[in-house]
Amino acid sequence: MAEVAIGLDPDAAIKQIFRDPSWKLVLGTGSVINATALVLLGTGSWSLPLLPVAFLLWAAAQGYLLKVVRACIAYPESGLPEWSNWADLLISGLTWLAFICVQVILALSVVYFSLVIGAMRGFLNALTPQFPIWAYSTIAANALVFFIATFFLPLLMANFAEQERVPAALAVPTAMKRLLKSPEQFLLLWLLSMGVYAIAIIVPLFTLIGVMFIPLTTFVASLLNAIMLAQVWRSTK
Repeated sequence: MAEVAIGLDPDAAIKQIFRDPSWKLVLGTGSVINATALVLLGTGSWSLPLLPVAFLLWAAAQGYLLKVVRACIAYPESGLPEWSNWADLLISGLTWLAFICVQVILALSVVYFSLVIGAMRGFLNALTPQFPIWAYSTIAANALVFFIATFFLPLLMANFAEQERVPAALAVPTAMKRLLKSPEQFLLLWLLSMGVYAIAIIVPLFTLIGVMFIPLTTFVASLLNAIMLAQVWRSTK
């Protein structure tokens, strides 16, 4: 049995992935799902009819990540869970994707209302004195929305994964209590997560062959971030 890590431990999270005997199958399944969804979206005129299929594939992948968070919270010394109970993966994944879509809509609404206000007041003209204030305010508002979504949403994800109840995904007070117990760990987790995702996308783009590995690298990044999220969430229980 592996030693249970206390708090955020990226090294332990990496080891937890690759010490599992079935890590090749787990990563292979996740990367195939991601790649298939991307291919379906890149089929030109057929992409719109195939969008529901791609959405279901993303839901399955998201459901598995929720399963990883749940397993790592309850049994941090265990290996990676199997790709099984696909109906449960789809249900939990679709539920969580619905919350993500709400966040996306809120973020887009900030841009929309900012443009509407700018058009009504005549701030869209770069020659007006009010344009810099409007532009900086819009950028600041969108940056704040992005930070809240990427920083606070994983806390609700961990709570939802642990309790397996829809109201848990809306339990903002519970997430705030966990955050206040160790804000520095959650901030470090956010910074590491952003860095891991950036590396997973940017590094493969350096070569044409590397682009083919983006579905794999992004899934590994999501898996690593899910384990680290479980580490921090469990340490603040």
